[in-house]
Amino acid sequence: MATDNKKAITLFVDKNLYNKYKKFCSERGLKMSKGFEFYMQSQLSTKGKKDDIEEIIKHKLKELLGKK
Repeated sequence: MATDNKKAITLFVDKNLYNKYKKFCSERGLKMSKGFEFYMQSQLSTKGKKDDIEEIIKHKLKELLGKK
């Protein structure tokens, strides 16, 4: 159900990843499209930094490994 301020898009993603995320959202009563909107917004809010994704991954990996 699209509204005036929404845009229908087609994405091609890994089937297994999609199914896992769909189940994750369904179990929590979340909308998949809203999760993607949050992701896009987070990318736009950090624009200007050269290696945002790489830095985020490094930081999260250090957190998981219990390193500073």
